[in-house]
Amino acid sequence: MRQLFFQNRSLALLILVIVMAFIATCTHPFSQGRNLYNNNCSRCHGTDGDGLENLFPGLKGSPYLTTLQNDMACVIVYGSDYLDQHRVPTLPVSMPANEHLNPVEVLNIINYILWEFGDGRQVAIDEVRRALDGCKPEL
Repeated sequence: MRQLFFQNRSLALLILVIVMAFIATCTHPFSQGRNLYNNNCSRCHGTDGDGLENLFPGLKGSPYLTTLQNDMACVIVYGSDYLDQHRVPTLPVSMPANEHLNPVEVLNIINYILWEFGDGRQVAIDEVRRALDGCKPEL
């Protein structure tokens, strides 16, 4: 009987640890943004935001996280098409567009990037929509 008690207690403890780990990963304040960043951005900019040598720029210390925050939504959605029209010189490797992302997903990516690699400032959906309305590249 005593052995059964300890087996059940160990099982209950194991289940509790698994549930707590699951809750911790689901309640990350920017979990959607982190997942979207990992799926759409991290291959080039890295999971740590450091980029890849001279090919892909790092995000840490990027002017897009400080003085050019209003351009972030446009850069994420339109990639090099937007960059080529708004700054020189271009990067040796072009940044792909992410036009499949909706404004809420762009918002989540921006807020995750600002929290993880920037100054922690957060933007609102209205700011993202306004930026996207005004930045569609000319073809």
